Amino acid sequence: MLRAVLIDDDKISLNVLQNNLTLLDGLVEVAGVFTKPADAVQAINSLAPDLVMLDIEMPEINGLELAKELSAKRDNLALVFVTAHSEYALEAFRANAHDYLVKPCSTEDLKKVLLKIRKRLRPTAKAASQLVVKNEPFRIRTAGNLELYADTDPEPIRLTDKISELLAYLLCQKKNKIRKRELQALFWPEQEPEKSMHSLYTAVYRLKSMLRKNNFPFDLLSQQGYYQVALWDCQIDFETVQKLAADNQPISDSQRELYETVVNGYSNKFLFSHDYSWARGFADQIENDYRTIALRLLHYYIREQLESAFTLSERLERRFPYDDEIQTLILRLLSIRADETVVRQRYEKYRQRLRKECGMPPSVAFVRSYFELLGH
Repeated sequence: MLRAVLIDDDKISLNVLQNNLTLLDGLVEVAGVFTKPADAVQAINSLAPDLVMLDIEMPEINGLELAKELSAKRDNLALVFVTAHSEYALEAFRANAHDYLVKPCSTEDLKKVLLKIRKRLRPTAKAASQLVVKNEPFRIRTAGNLELYADTDPEPIRLTDKISELLAYLLCQKKNKIRKRELQALFWPEQEPEKSMHSLYTAVYRLKSMLRKNNFPFDLLSQQGYYQVALWDCQIDFETVQKLAADNQPISDSQRELYETVVNGYSNKFLFSHDYSWARGFADQIENDYRTIALRLLHYYIREQLESAFTLSERLERRFPYDDEIQTLILRLLSIRADETVVRQRYEKYRQRLRKECGMPPSVAFVRSYFELLGH
């Protein structure tokens, strides 16, 4: 999925563009929305977008100049100008624009442009979306789906569906000894014990052969009735999330970039695309760890970088729509930037959504925090 930043001084045009992109589910994630170009320049590295969609005629800075400034701060950034003025097309392409759309643009126009950019930036987009914290030669990605990478190849190692699921399960259990009978019962429950054992041995052989063919540093050690995973020189993204969540210290300035890499890199729930029934409990644990990290970063932004705090809070609300703590922080941000009426409206909107969609009121702690913000 591509990550996009939108920049336009016209709020109405910006809202229309954002809403149209939202309809292209699974193709693009709006990582940030800005009416002030200077705020976008400040936040561009922390948001780590693949592309920027921007207007040309803006009061603070011409969009063509802004595009040069953004490109200088972030390599391999795709630029798409969305403007009401068709006469700028030649200048836009001279500024290395990937595409040029004239307002109002349809969702079909947007889809064509985004598919073209995704194809053109495919290796870069994959690299940007992965959680790379240290320079290990091999990486395993589990955010959304399971993908294995070697540094020498931007494309993932291809595995069959059954082998991919078996590997995913082994990775979740890699710190433990894994009973062979457990794997038989989970993956071949309809087969007789002797046949399921044969199926297991065949699957393990194919898994090891596929990975050995790609020089992937993986082995499965067989003991009496058990398997034990052996894996070295390899970074697994969910383990990075777990380790960072276990650090209970507030974020320091020196750690900010690491947290941004993790929060931006783990862009979807653990193995969400596969929907393995056995993975749901483990996925909930990783998602809770991710929430811990993201909230820690949000608190840091509230102290140090308000514009980034607003952007991250919007992303977290989409990912955790019924989280009272996130809603409390959103109200806190609004109380800094807006008047009491806006805070009241936001509280009421959330309260009604909870009642309509979940059949429950906000928590006592959330209500208490709301009244404290109002000075009651």
